[in-house]
Amino acid sequence: MRSIFIPLFIASVFIGTAAQAQLGKNEKKLEKLYIKYKDTFRLGELYLENGLVNEGKALIEKKMIGGNCSYCREKLDYLLYRSNFPKEKNMEYDRAVGLMGPTAAHFPEAMAIFHSLDADGAYPLASFNLSQQFESGAWATHNYDSAVRYCQRAADGGYPPAMYRLAEYYYYGDGHKYRKCTPAHEGALDYAKAIFWYKEAAAKGHGEAITRLDLLQKATDTAAFDRALQAYRQDDYKTALYWWTIVADGSQSAAACFNVGLIYNTQGIPQYNINRAKDWFDNAGSLGFAKGYFMAGEMVKKMGYGNYAMEYYQKAADMGYQPAVAAKQQIQDYVDAVLRQRQIDALAYNRYVNEQWDKKAAHSSTIVQSNNEKPRTWCSACAGSGRTHTTIYGGARGKDGSTVFGQYSPCSACGGKGSK
Repeated sequence: MRSIFIPLFIASVFIGTAAQAQLGKNEKKLEKLYIKYKDTFRLGELYLENGLVNEGKALIEKKMIGGNCSYCREKLDYLLYRSNFPKEKNMEYDRAVGLMGPTAAHFPEAMAIFHSLDADGAYPLASFNLSQQFESGAWATHNYDSAVRYCQRAADGGYPPAMYRLAEYYYYGDGHKYRKCTPAHEGALDYAKAIFWYKEAAAKGHGEAITRLDLLQKATDTAAFDRALQAYRQDDYKTALYWWTIVADGSQSAAACFNVGLIYNTQGIPQYNINRAKDWFDNAGSLGFAKGYFMAGEMVKKMGYGNYAMEYYQKAADMGYQPAVAAKQQIQDYVDAVLRQRQIDALAYNRYVNEQWDKKAAHSSTIVQSNNEKPRTWCSACAGSGRTHTTIYGGARGKDGSTVFGQYSPCSACGGKGSK
């Protein structure tokens, strides 16, 4: 290992020495520190941030040769893109990002910097950041149209992540992060534009775009659905799930969405997940498959939410699916029966409470004896206790030698009976 690492370290020192003239005082200190601790990646990052593109790229690519740096390619692409802009703009952008802390105290200042850098697409990184803010709604009011507009500006500026995100917008519509089968913003869909921007991002080496294009190609292959069906019939649920998910996600297939839901609803297999099953059945219903809504209602009913199940049954019934009508009526009958029973229980409880109050009112003035004697009134002197308490001020000595300050004696008014 020593004989392999030394040439890389010597190369780092050589490049660092040649770059001394282009580094500032603070950067030179960092350079010496990174060389001392043999931090090839940070040294390359330092060079890229200070305009030494070839030197920085060479160091990071050497770091990637070992295959132990999963983030290096993405980071290198980002740094190479940043190197096309003045260092002052990059520093101002970093300052704005730093202001986006856990609180919103400095958010207006950060947004002002992003807008200033954006300047009609002059700095795509800022445009893309603004797009993300409007999309997430975390720091700015959620605005889908603004998110797409700023993303388009960043994509036109040649920023690969913005190209990929714009393709996602056109392919899935608003809310594409949450629903992989059904778009929530129908007006945003444009398959041709989506493919165009996927290809643009892939041409610039964007890994996710390359993978996405490959999946779309597989999804349009009719053999993919049949491959999943064959695996399903052989109880190979893992393979079936893989291919049906690709078809569902790539071709907006209601049948594939429904079949994915069936796999997730198959008990006794590792993939069993009733929540995911509900989502995929819902997606199938959104694509026009009425039974999808019906099955989504069944999943929600299993979870114990009959009121939400009614909504899915109603959607399926509106699409003419008769079993949904029957299921909806069954729940409605159950709800009506529960309400009727609650009304009966409420009336019975009210009668019981009224009876108790009537008994309490009667017993507050009279005592009904068990041997049917005439009612007698409570003794007002002893409040029905049959005895009275006499206070001994200053205390007295009791029979056991202790000091007592009062004593009880039979009530003289009622003779100790408690009533008259």
